[in-house]
Amino acid sequence: TPVAALPPPLRPADVLVLGGGIVGLSTAVALARAGAAVTVLSPAAAASAAAASAGMLAPQSERLPPGPLRELATASLRLYPEWVAGVAAAAGGVDVGYRADGLFLAPVAHAGDAVDLWVPPAEGVDGGLAPPVWLDGAAAVAAEPALRGSGVVGAWASTVDAQVDSRALMGALEVAAEAAGVLLLRGPAARVTRTVVAPTGGAVTGVVTAGLGTLTAGHYFVAGGAWARDLLPALPVHPIKGQMLALTPPPAGAGAFGGGAAPAAPRAVLFGDGIYIVPKDGGRRLVVGATVEPAAGFDTTPTAGGVAGLLASAVALVPGLSSWGLGEVWAGLRPGTPDGLPVLGG
Repeated sequence: TPVAALPPPLRPADVLVLGGGIVGLSTAVALARAGAAVTVLSPAAAASAAAASAGMLAPQSERLPPGPLRELATASLRLYPEWVAGVAAAAGGVDVGYRADGLFLAPVAHAGDAVDLWVPPAEGVDGGLAPPVWLDGAAAVAAEPALRGSGVVGAWASTVDAQVDSRALMGALEVAAEAAGVLLLRGPAARVTRTVVAPTGGAVTGVVTAGLGTLTAGHYFVAGGAWARDLLPALPVHPIKGQMLALTPPPAGAGAFGGGAAPAAPRAVLFGDGIYIVPKDGGRRLVVGATVEPAAGFDTTPTAGGVAGLLASAVALVPGLSSWGLGEVWAGLRPGTPDGLPVLGG
């Protein structure tokens, strides 16, 4: 369908953002506030990287090695409070679950696991942020009593990492974008089936969509996440499936084996070897993740094996969770690259 035949709201934009995840929406908001006419195509936000994320802003607890990615993550961590407050305000004061006042623990489940073998960066690497502190087994259990009975031999403790509710943030960004005048086009019709490239020079001159015709803009911003290669085949990006689940507290009086006091929720965010447990809503919900499945393609179906593995690792780390309810399971797609670093630039 020629762009001229489309309804007036779909007129060419100054910037067409291809992808309605957190990166695409936040960029759209910033551009719109700077005066640009922005359109966002968001065909599959529910399966985006945000869906495969517990919302951790944790370069220390995730044990990122020194280098550009850790520097970028640390700089982002510093900027996040002001930025996320602005998003929440633009969305009517909604709570997006930003918390920067809690304890993050990276427990060592047994000698020789990935956390035990990790060597923290030298002091000063994170630009003045307090470095993680080593706690032995007894100190780790004292700091987080929910670890009692797990046999942890120690933990790295951080008080500078933070978290956000990625789903709430996505919703707030959508509201903020529309409030800023961004045209947000959602659903399968907004899927880009082909990019139109100039015969000379290779510049993108338009995108063909599944149900909205051909759209053009002055500039194109690719924020397609795991689908970025569908937009620009030269990008070395592939999907990595991540399965997650949420646990809910047991009924009052239901102990770890059906009797006694119900076990308390972990107070700290726990990031162990291949498992993380993130308290949400004041401990009324625990998010557990995540599998790493680079061979799954674009499939987002939770599997019995994936869920079973997450549950086994979670209960091994926090034994009291054996009596918690399985509230939800889901999966999302992270964008992966050969070197594990983000693709930035134009």
